Amino acid sequence: MSSDEIIQPPAPAVATAPAQPAIPPPEAPAPPPSRAVAIWLVLTFMNVTLLVLLIPASIFDDKKISFVVNLISAVVTGGFFAAGFIWFKDFFLALPQRRGFKVINIVGLCVLIPFHVSQQNVVAIHPQIDPATPKFKLVVDKDERTYEPGGNVRLSIKSHSITMAPENESTEAESKEQQPVKSRSFSVNYKDVVNAIFSDYRPTWGLLYSVGIITEDANVEVQVKRNGDFDPEFLKKPPRTELSDKSSTSFTPKAGSRNEFVYRGANDPLGCNDHVYLPEGEYVFVASQPGCSKELDKSTLKIPGPQSRSLLFKRLCDNGQ
Repeated sequence: MSSDEIIQPPAPAVATAPAQPAIPPPEAPAPPPSRAVAIWLVLTFMNVTLLVLLIPASIFDDKKISFVVNLISAVVTGGFFAAGFIWFKDFFLALPQRRGFKVINIVGLCVLIPFHVSQQNVVAIHPQIDPATPKFKLVVDKDERTYEPGGNVRLSIKSHSITMAPENESTEAESKEQQPVKSRSFSVNYKDVVNAIFSDYRPTWGLLYSVGIITEDANVEVQVKRNGDFDPEFLKKPPRTELSDKSSTSFTPKAGSRNEFVYRGANDPLGCNDHVYLPEGEYVFVASQPGCSKELDKSTLKIPGPQSRSLLFKRLCDNGQ
């Protein structure tokens, strides 16, 4: 070995870390289920159904063939159920991952909760019913309600039909016309119910009372004046008189007035015996006859009240003069 050669010391041993087991890469998320799978399942089911319908019905009389067909049907049905279950399971599990699905659920909840609350009887209204009103039944949208005098009626937020009926009212149409007290219907529209949420809504409700009008002359006119306005529903659709379908009698609101009606008697020399139907209140009845100079016949009446509700208007003109 020459002097020029330098002996290098051995390199120190380097400690090596023990080999770590390889970590497998994370699995990619499963792709969302394809709609094509469901479409092909439906098409297959349609083909099988159409094929079975082509088989003559007489073939199924054989018990063996019938058994085989039933077995195949059960297998096919089970297969479709299993395939459909898997598809729908994957489909619904993938839905919560979609932003649109979350938005639809939040919006739907915000809409459905108020909608269901609005279907409950949450709005109280305070009907004004005369204390002298006889016992009656209160029906709201065909459902009878209990009502205490001076109490309130709770409604849902929609339009309603209200009916007040005498407790012992007959169901026979003919006898119903002859009763001294008749039922009456009212409407509470959507706007009224909404206003009742923010204000004290007090509609006036009541029954209809029969008032007999007996005249001894033909073509007698009776002015029916109420102390206070008639309600809009009565003005819009007044009840017919008892004889309106059998004679020329009529009962109509006076033009331009909200508290006066005019009753026109029959064109009969012997007069007529008729009935009009009025809500509660105080009234003045004034009878007159065209071309008659005699003083008018006048009567007052409170409804409901203790006095008789039949008014007799005697002959106004002698011999029709």
